[in-house]
Amino acid sequence: MLISRTASFGIGAVTALVIGSGTAYAATGGTFVLGKSNVAGKTTTLTTKKGSALALNAPVGAPPLRVNRSIKVPDLNADLLDGMDQSDFALASGSVRAYDVPGVAYDFNGNTKPDAIIAAASCPRGTQRTGGGVTDKTSTGIFVSSAPDPKVANSWAAAVLIDEATTENPASLTVTIVCYSPRGNPIAGYRTGDLSVAPSADLKAVLAAKVAARR
Repeated sequence: MLISRTASFGIGAVTALVIGSGTAYAATGGTFVLGKSNVAGKTTTLTTKKGSALALNAPVGAPPLRVNRSIKVPDLNADLLDGMDQSDFALASGSVRAYDVPGVAYDFNGNTKPDAIIAAASCPRGTQRTGGGVTDKTSTGIFVSSAPDPKVANSWAAAVLIDEATTENPASLTVTIVCYSPRGNPIAGYRTGDLSVAPSADLKAVLAAKVAARR
């Protein structure tokens, strides 16, 4: 089989392309022999004006292409690495930051006096919550929960009941949320930045029930 020079197909880089096996054939400026090893003194170029310049079809379980060096191939774009795509790998530039968000007072029994404090936060878009915690400096707080709010994505919420006869500073309850950013530092600085969110109706219902049970 002959491949004409008008297809701009030249063999090169000593053993630029090997298909099959057998005796090496000198092919610089000449014929490219299928099923044989071809050797040339110049780089091979295959040019086409439409579609792919080269298609390699191999049976199941066989690689369509082999190379004899581990050196990087410029501009090679591959979808998978060992069967995994980019979403399966953690980037080297990833970082973790923690944020503190103060609480908000709630009046669940409707007498205009706060009876609970909830602090809730959600990690910034593009990051992932990896943990959380709470700091309670209230004088009358009764711990209720410190955990992800199931109804608020990527969140962490903390809640305490307080004595409505005592004036408590809502900021005395602080929730800490830890966020992982795969592409570097997330928004704002360490332990700063407003990531506060409203607690879910489900969480508020739990607090309301506990307030009612104290009567």
